Amino acid sequence: MEFAPNRLKNSETEIAYLAGLIDGEGYIHIAKVKLKDRINPEYYVKVNITNTNYTIMEYLNDMFGGHIQGPYTNNINSRPHWRWVIQYSNAENIIEAILPYLVIKREEAETALELRYTKGRSTYPVPHKVLDEREHIFQLLKELKHG
Repeated sequence: MEFAPNRLKNSETEIAYLAGLIDGEGYIHIAKVKLKDRINPEYYVKVNITNTNYTIMEYLNDMFGGHIQGPYTNNINSRPHWRWVIQYSNAENIIEAILPYLVIKREEAETALELRYTKGRSTYPVPHKVLDEREHIFQLLKELKHG
């Protein structure tokens, strides 16, 4: 895959650090949401990082935007953890920027970015061919995670 120019205003060091966090603690996902007022589902890219260190969450939020969710605890003995989340085109821009640095989640990132190419060329209602393509990419990313 050819690398696109970095759309983020962050330094290469910050982007490489983010890539390492996503490779180790992150999750690259395509969300599929059926809204009440729409005929077709909406597909969008989402990235999150879960960690027990709130300072890292604040750093990510300050440096890259998004939002922080939590704290969460899984059980009485677990430490609280937070989730940094970024989605839609902001998530796509982040994936595009970190792609050269990813090792473990590189194929997932490339697959998630394929969704971008199904947008912008469609009209409303979205043609069945485009919906089928989006569903295929959604399923492919699911398989990469669980395969």
